[in-house]
Amino acid sequence: MSEKGYFDNVLEAQVARNREILLEFLEEVRREGRRLAVFHRPSLESTVATGILVSSLEASGIRVVARPSLAPSETGLPTIYIDIEPPERGKELYIGSRLKGRRKNGYIYSSNGLASLTALMLEGIAPLNRYSQLAAIASAYAYDRDTGEKRDLVGLDKEAAIKADSMKASFTLLIYRAEREPLASSLARTVIPYYPGVTGKEEEARKLLEESSVDPDAIYGWISEKKVEELSAVIQLLADLVSKRYVRRPRNPRGIIAGITYFYLGQAVLWDLRELAVVLEASHYAWGPGIPLLYTTTGSERRIYRSYLSHLLPRIVSLVEDARNKPGILDEIRIAGKKVWVHREAGPGDPLSIAARALRLLGVVENRPIIAGSPPSIPLDEAIRTGIWPLPSECISGYRGRGSWIMLGEDCLEDQGARRDKG
Repeated sequence: MSEKGYFDNVLEAQVARNREILLEFLEEVRREGRRLAVFHRPSLESTVATGILVSSLEASGIRVVARPSLAPSETGLPTIYIDIEPPERGKELYIGSRLKGRRKNGYIYSSNGLASLTALMLEGIAPLNRYSQLAAIASAYAYDRDTGEKRDLVGLDKEAAIKADSMKASFTLLIYRAEREPLASSLARTVIPYYPGVTGKEEEARKLLEESSVDPDAIYGWISEKKVEELSAVIQLLADLVSKRYVRRPRNPRGIIAGITYFYLGQAVLWDLRELAVVLEASHYAWGPGIPLLYTTTGSERRIYRSYLSHLLPRIVSLVEDARNKPGILDEIRIAGKKVWVHREAGPGDPLSIAARALRLLGVVENRPIIAGSPPSIPLDEAIRTGIWPLPSECISGYRGRGSWIMLGEDCLEDQGARRDKG
């Protein structure tokens, strides 16, 4: 058996074993004719996993009540806890990362790919809509799990992408929507990777392309269907952008601008799944976990995308460019003894977790968390992504955005006089 075949079988066995646990739990719910409660951690991926579960189970006739939470709650109903440690009552199911200590059956573990695992488990149990399939794959991009060869997805995420309907994987330039839309507008909409001076600025993108003798209205399609020489000018332009405008020059600039991406081939507004990842995360922290939950259950993608383009994309660009160019926007402080950056112009409701990813990629800040300064707070995913979650209880003064924003107590902030002066 080949190495690939071995790991494929391991993944299939893991999914099948967990599917049996989920099926047994749901059969008991159906026998009792009762509603089901789902409590989920208000991170992006836990919310997407919840949306996948809710949309599928309700389509199969099970009524579900879903709520974001950071701690278990009592409902009197059979309950699924997604990345929240459950009480030991016997009428609950846990789906999430591994818990400490020994656990009995009724616990489904996933070291990563929680949304993908949820989608794969539901195969053969309940119908899965296309929005759920797309959101599961987008979650992998949101958490930078494109770690395979040529930036392909791996493990459960790749398995979910392979099994999704109307999906195509292509090695292509990492420019959102460039496979179907004009290059200038596509380049201006690309956030991860962030192209300084061009992201969010279509006229600047158009000007730069024209100066490089590249047609700004060209639609380049899939790289595999184009001669490499036709793309050489675009590739060189993007590589120069990364090399010259990043604070720390990457060892391999072309490794940032190209990779394997999954695209939905059917009719959809958000068909580029790298872009979908950014749209869902930005919306999650601007308007709360209800937005990705709404997307996975009903779609509503046109309204979500329109709001993102008009409000959130410009705000991401503003947060990044101010941090790059204005002295004093970033301060270096400590939270519970750990060094973090404070973005003085950011606050709850801002797409800070996306801006923070871009700033780290650009090399503007070291690989540390970035918190908002007005008032002191941090998006839950930023805390998870940078390894400072969970925070000590004395550092938390409250929550906003249905728990997605952690409000930080002033007593926990140290060294506020240590200022980073950006000249």
